[in-house]
Amino acid sequence: MNRRTFLATVGASTSITAVSGCTQLSKALPGCDDMDSTTVDRKPVSLSDEQVSNILPLMYTELQAEQQQIIDEASGDGRYKACPPIPDSAETFIDLAKERIDRQWEEFSGNPENRPDYLRTAYLNQDSEYFELQITIEDMVIS
Repeated sequence: MNRRTFLATVGASTSITAVSGCTQLSKALPGCDDMDSTTVDRKPVSLSDEQVSNILPLMYTELQAEQQQIIDEASGDGRYKACPPIPDSAETFIDLAKERIDRQWEEFSGNPENRPDYLRTAYLNQDSEYFELQITIEDMVIS
């Protein structure tokens, strides 16, 4: 093997190793993409009196301090985002939101076949305002 062929072969394999090393390194860096993350967002919503009578909103003042921080981060232009492993505070918050959605669905006073879609959403009451909670775990929409 002549010197040029040898250097070209070694150079190519070194480049491949370097590129694959970078790929592996980028996966080890902190953060995650939206497909791996859990997100919570809140949007102001205008509800009719009938809708308010059928929902069971989370009360901001009754949430634990860590759960309030999730809401505070999700307020305004922000969005709460957690990468695996998901913090306990986020898991308990999501469990609470799921429980409220299930109760709204089960306790609807009308005919079961006429349940409105807004009951499939978790709501928050903060300072006498209502907010729709948008919760996603990886690619699964919870609310």
